[in-house]
Amino acid sequence: MTVPTLLPNAQPIYYPGNRIGCLMVHGLTGIPQEVRWIGHHLHQTGGYTVFGPLLPGHGTQIADLNRMRWQDWYISVLAAFSMLQSHCDQVFVIGESMGAALSLLFAAPQPVAGVVSLAAPHDVNSPLAPLLPLASLVGWNSPKPEARPIDVQRQADVKAEQARRAEALTGHFSYSNWSARGLFELSKMMQLMRSRLPSMTAPALLMHAQDDSVVGFAALAANFALVGSSIKRKIEYETGGHLLGEFE
Repeated sequence: MTVPTLLPNAQPIYYPGNRIGCLMVHGLTGIPQEVRWIGHHLHQTGGYTVFGPLLPGHGTQIADLNRMRWQDWYISVLAAFSMLQSHCDQVFVIGESMGAALSLLFAAPQPVAGVVSLAAPHDVNSPLAPLLPLASLVGWNSPKPEARPIDVQRQADVKAEQARRAEALTGHFSYSNWSARGLFELSKMMQLMRSRLPSMTAPALLMHAQDDSVVGFAALAANFALVGSSIKRKIEYETGGHLLGEFE
């Protein structure tokens, strides 16, 4: 048995500010760094208090993710939300990818001031989806596809931005494999999300890029149609890829 270690740059993000809080939620296999720049921008321009937790099973090794349930992620967001509530008069939840789906689910019953969804999935859109229950039992991990041109360009853009900010040129980080357990838990979480969206009353902003190569663009319309909030808006981008929150 080994003691878990945290990977470089996997720590939570925190920018103390005024009494308006922004809770940033990263995606599956990712780390809070993927929403750090937008969180820092919100802090710098609005003075907001920003916190982005590291979700359980992330930022260490994929074997840890294989032991998690979606409820572990939800509780982590709930704890972070409670922490921000103790310092802030109102708290907005902002999530990316799986973190966006988690944020939408979270915003339905919780007293959030508003929710922002960046590239939230609607379901697991894969012919292998029916195999996830079995694959998750055996701890199957699938290597992610070889880097596509859009992914190569994305890494170049991230490193260019890191250079501009005089940061270490680490690029975008996520686990190199997809976890069947993680995807199965995500699929169960999204099923609940879809059932809860009609009861949402908090203001909601949903954003998605047409060139998203990970979560199909159709997810935007599908999720937006279910949101029951009287105040809701969607923004469509022609470009931007999957990780909309990685830049300001």
